[in-house]
This record gives sequence, C-alpha cells and structure tokens, in this order.
Amino acid sequence: MKKIVMLYFLLFSLIFSQSSISPEIEEILNKMENVFKNRIIETKVEFTMSGMGMTNQVNLSIIVDLKTEKFYMEIGDMSKMVYDGENIWNYNKIGNTYFKMPYKKEETQIKETPYSIIIPTKKEEIIRKFTKIDSATIENVEFEGKKSYLVKFKGKDFLNNDSSISLWLSSENYLPLQFIMNFSAKDFPEPMTMKYKIKSLKLDPQVPKDIFVFKPPEGAKELTIPEKSLKSESFEGKKPPDFTLTSLKGEKISLSSLKGKVVIIDFWASWCPPCREELKIIQKLHNEYKDKGVIILCINSNEEREKVKDFIDENNYNFNVLLDSDGKVSDNYRVKSIPRIFLINKEGIVVKDITGYSIESEKILKEEIEKIK
Repeated sequence: MKKIVMLYFLLFSLIFSQSSISPEIEEILNKMENVFKNRIIETKVEFTMSGMGMTNQVNLSIIVDLKTEKFYMEIGDMSKMVYDGENIWNYNKIGNTYFKMPYKKEETQIKETPYSIIIPTKKEEIIRKFTKIDSATIENVEFEGKKSYLVKFKGKDFLNNDSSISLWLSSENYLPLQFIMNFSAKDFPEPMTMKYKIKSLKLDPQVPKDIFVFKPPEGAKELTIPEKSLKSESFEGKKPPDFTLTSLKGEKISLSSLKGKVVIIDFWASWCPPCREELKIIQKLHNEYKDKGVIILCINSNEEREKVKDFIDENNYNFNVLLDSDGKVSDNYRVKSIPRIFLINKEGIVVKDITGYSIESEKILKEEIEKIK
C-alpha cells in the first residue's frame, strides 16, 4: 500500500501557477470551498482507474476533519490509512502488517493529502494540479437527474503531460458529485483516467471520538521503515539485499543462490497499468534469454496468491513469480513506486535500476544484458 500512497503523492503534488479563470468559475469553486470549510465529512467513493486496455475499481470510505486535516480511509478490502496529525498509519489487511510515515504538511513540499486527491474541498486543490492551464470552462448539466455544474480544466502537469480535470458539482448545494482526472504521458500508449464517483457524502456526521487514532488489529505486526528508506536512492553499483521468497509454484527461491547468473528483478502489481505493460517486455526477455543464463524474478507485493495466479494464467506468462505477501522485500529494496526493475550482474551487483514504465526499457535492458551475460 505504501507504494500506492507514494506513487499518488508524486503524481499529484504539483506546483501552482497563476492562470486566468473566469469570475463564474471562481465563484462556484469558492462556494464549494465555503460549504466544506472546517467541517467533518464522511464519504463513500467508487474509484475507477483505466488505461492501457484495462480497468480497475475499488470502493473507498473516508472520514476527514477538514479543520485539522486528520483522516480515516478504508481502501476496499485491502488496506486502511489513518492520519493522526503527526503520522500517516498504513495497515495492510492481507499481510496483517502496518507501518507509519511521519507527515507534517508545513515541513514538506508535498501539498496533497490522500483524501484531497479523491474529493477536492478547496479551489487550490484543483488549480495546483497544473503548471499551466490552457482552458477552464463551466456549463449547466444534469448528473444522474440532478442539476449540476460541470467545471473543466485543461493544461499541463509538472511532467509536461497533457492533463484535464472534470468536476461535477450540485447546483443546489455545491457539493462534488464526480471528479475525473486524465493525463497523457509520452511513454503510455493511451491516456490514463482516474474517476472518483461520490456515492454518498455527509457533513458533520456523528463519528467516534477516536476515529483518527490508529489501533493495530490483534496480531498485527509493525514494519519499521528507516528514515533513509523514505528517500529516493538508486541501487546501481551496490549489492542488493538478499531474500528468500516462495514462487507461485511453491518453490523457495533465494537471490543469493543465483550468484554467477544475470538476474532481473521486477516489482509489480496486477492493479498497476504501467506494470502490466512492462510485463509484456519481461515475457519477451524471458523468452529470449531463459536458455542463456538470465533469471527473471517478478516480485508481487501485498496481493492475494489466487489473484496473482489468475492474472498470470490469464496472460500466459511463464517467468518466475514470487510472492512478497507482507511487503517486506519491497520495503528492503525501498520500492516507493512501481514498476521497478533491477538488473544484477554475475557478481551480484546492480548495474541498472529503473523506476517506471518506458517503451525504451526493453532496448535498455537488452543492451545491458548483452554486456554482462
């Protein structure tokens, strides 16, 4: 889950830039902000992410104190997050593990919290997702039979990708009904879309007094994350941490047992569209080099075995898939976003450390493999 959080922070913690927005849009967004100001909200959201020919959906339940910015969030049946004002606590239901990340807004350049990515409550939470706004429009529409405003923005994000936002607001009370973000990256064959449909939204509901206090479930194990592991760090030129994991076939595989061979490690998840695209490259490399002393280990973290197996079988992949059920190996490798590939030479040293999907990855990896195989 940590990877999901960090990946979201990187995508949406963007820099605000001034742009001319019509007085009508300013007025509507200010009214939305005034409705939410210093309130406690409880909302249920249907989150759908689509792109690269696939769609993934999960239900979110969120309680937020907008005065203190403390929040409680359940993410489907997988995990939950709690922010108590000092730490964001992340609990993984599958592995029954949890960890904390210190977070104080005034001490970080990250201006987004997970709930503000999902449901905007302030005008600036929308505007600062762009470094340049090319257009901003508003129109009167109906959304599921309700009279609404549809506010649209188009422009560039901090990676210079073409991005757009569509926000449906009730014209009766100015509360959000749906929030959609799209962006097109040069390395992605098609745009990515993230849709947040508000299923219910309550203002100032009665909530437990300790809702923003994280209480570890019985038997849950705390994972300790060294401060330095929260920072980006390349493993190139270094010896990677050893591990022993069980494969989908039930075999125990240790990295140390593969010394003398070229090894490719790929951290991935089935819900991650860029990962799915990169696995096609991994299969090509496996087919070409499986008889030439190159070992591929695709490590899946925090997903149920049956879900992983179904995905692998459905796509007819036959490379080694290892299960990092508690996310410990991923933490040791400081994987904060996926996909992430490590190419290790015969001496056990990382010669290439690549984060994120790129159509150039296959060419880069082939060139490096040919040098060291």
